[in-house]
Amino acid sequence: MALPINISELINGKTVEWERIEFRKGWNPERTLKTITAFANDFNNWGGGYIILGIEEKDGASVLPPIGIKISQIDAIQKELNQLCRKIIPKLPIDEIARKMNIAEGSDEYLLPKNVGLLFFAKEPQKVFPSAIIEIITFDDEAGTSFTEQIFSGNLYEQLTNALSFLKNQVVAERVVKIENQAEAERFYNYPYRALEEALCNAVYHRGYDNDSTIEVRIYPTRIDIINFPGPLPPLNKEDLENNIFDVRKYRNRRIGEFLKELELTEGRGTGIPTIIRELKKNNSPAVIFKTDADRIYFKTSFDIHSEFNLDSKSVQVSVQVSEQVNLYIINNLDEILTAYSLSKEQVREQVREQINSLMKKEEN
Repeated sequence: MALPINISELINGKTVEWERIEFRKGWNPERTLKTITAFANDFNNWGGGYIILGIEEKDGASVLPPIGIKISQIDAIQKELNQLCRKIIPKLPIDEIARKMNIAEGSDEYLLPKNVGLLFFAKEPQKVFPSAIIEIITFDDEAGTSFTEQIFSGNLYEQLTNALSFLKNQVVAERVVKIENQAEAERFYNYPYRALEEALCNAVYHRGYDNDSTIEVRIYPTRIDIINFPGPLPPLNKEDLENNIFDVRKYRNRRIGEFLKELELTEGRGTGIPTIIRELKKNNSPAVIFKTDADRIYFKTSFDIHSEFNLDSKSVQVSVQVSEQVNLYIINNLDEILTAYSLSKEQVREQVREQINSLMKKEEN
């Protein structure tokens, strides 16, 4: 699994306190196991830590450049590390750990997982919550007549990170424009990833897990809609959403929100929507649109594509329309085209080219 932070910032102590990082010049199983145990016990409430092999330590800080370890050693180290970690016996029994994490409740003889425990830690939470999945539907046109679909399941962390990875790698696109007489080029995205991330995390946070509807991410040529059910809790209503008023609200699934914050997928209470608005503004994207109905049955977050990318979408639509008109022209003028075959191939090509250019000009006008 990839690290949740930048490795360069980690080894330079920019994002994590030095107390939470231990550097090792080489592989020492006994010392490494002791450090893992200390981080796991977390007596100082650090939230765990990092052990980095291949970097020497001096006065608690890294000595750079790294010494590194041989690639041929990595598999053997990982296997030995896996075996060592299996020997660690938690000082707290699993039921007490579950209670401390607030993911289980009940008497000792009848301890049961809470919903949040199943959603985050069960191997297949869909056996209990069949609609707790994320669907990403990509439409080929605005009418939605043709589409492809990806379904992301598993625990909430797994499905959310996989869905976000799909959006980041398959949907978000960057464009660089060089401006005359300007040293730096302008960079912008069709959709800023940070805004999409926050919106999808909000959907996971605020959806109803007793509802039989999934989270839907609908990707059209010129917009993205993220939809979850049900809508916001009172007193937030349709008019508030239309006017971007979110100062008075109730929260659904508070423990899920706490886990998402601990996993650094959300920033904290009340910061999601301001983050979306800020990231769109930074990218010069159209403003986000929040929608629900009078009965608060659904909540929809809509993102329009950046205007520069929208031009590309219009060009594609024009090309499709022109292609259809060319086909009609051939059908309606078949006799003339057949007669034209008595001419040279180059003359036939020229006639077809003229007709296509004529149709293109009409479409543009």
